[in-house]
Amino acid sequence: MAEGGEKTDKEKANEYKKTGNKFMEQNMNQEAVEEYTLGISLDSTNHVLYSNRAAAHAKLENYAESLNDAEQVVKLRPDWPKGYSRKGSALQFLGRFEEAKAALERGLELDADNEMMKKALKECEAELEGPSVSQPLGNPFANLETIMPRLREDERTRDHVNEEDYMVMLKDLGEDPLNLSKYLTDDRLRLTLSALLGFDLEKPEDMNFDEPPFAEETNQPVTNDPEPKIDEPQQKIEELPEIAQLSLTDKEEAQKEKKLGTQFLKQNDFANAHQHYDNAIAYDPTDISFYSNKALAYMKANDALKCREMSEKVVEVGKKHGGDKKVMAKAYMRIGQTYMDEGDYEIALDSFTKSMAENETEEIVKKIQLCRENISRQAGS
Repeated sequence: MAEGGEKTDKEKANEYKKTGNKFMEQNMNQEAVEEYTLGISLDSTNHVLYSNRAAAHAKLENYAESLNDAEQVVKLRPDWPKGYSRKGSALQFLGRFEEAKAALERGLELDADNEMMKKALKECEAELEGPSVSQPLGNPFANLETIMPRLREDERTRDHVNEEDYMVMLKDLGEDPLNLSKYLTDDRLRLTLSALLGFDLEKPEDMNFDEPPFAEETNQPVTNDPEPKIDEPQQKIEELPEIAQLSLTDKEEAQKEKKLGTQFLKQNDFANAHQHYDNAIAYDPTDISFYSNKALAYMKANDALKCREMSEKVVEVGKKHGGDKKVMAKAYMRIGQTYMDEGDYEIALDSFTKSMAENETEEIVKKIQLCRENISRQAGS
């Protein structure tokens, strides 16, 4: 404990971890995520916080987020078996069995007697069994939720995920792989397939069929760190809710309406902006960027109540249809900002914490810290 009896950030982070563990025991997994996130905001070097948040995300079926946290665990503690267990589990639920197998094998090198990892490894091997080279490839675009994290991380595609026509292409291919012929002249299609398959399609000589992608380093020492026991989720991954079948024309019209709305928004003509965003939503009710832009228009018009209502709609639609986590994080941040502007720092802190759970940025960390300072100042006055 610091001088004067004040707790250090690490001690405070450990308290958030303990509270998160209690929530996990009660199956209150979203609350657990929020507690672990608060802990991480105070101590980003605590690998156990990331590990426990990975488990909480997995129980919420947020497998991409679980994987992100597990990879952070491995980065912080490459000699800790639990990190590879978390990583293998997340990859398994995402259907990336070759990578899951590699992670689990690395974990078993560090903890050869771990029965959970042994069982998971057998499940991965069973999934990978098949004639000749591999299982049938299937449609790699069928589930945007599972492929978007990889596309955002890969240097070949990370700049394209913010392009509207690129996302239209991905959704179109997800609905029907036969639409592939429409995009053969689009160089981004080759780059996307390269990112998803793990090798450059222009350089077949570089393919390595013996080593799984993202294999881990070996020969790290084993250490034994205490950690609360949190069981891995046992259920298999479930399909996301089906997205309504939309024609390419509908999507194109939706994007046209969005552009018109944005032009009016820049002129602070909020009535016309809302009209065009509503038209876009009518064409494509699954694209959360339309709702997000409406929320921004309400915020610029100083209508805090409607801004919050529309931001909540962003999250609702995003979770149903696999929307961009960064857009949902922005929605939570707008909610928090309206409450902070009203001086309600407790509710603002809750919203900012949810934003951080979706997408951790330096900006949101600063807002969380500012809320804490104002809460402490109010408590002392």
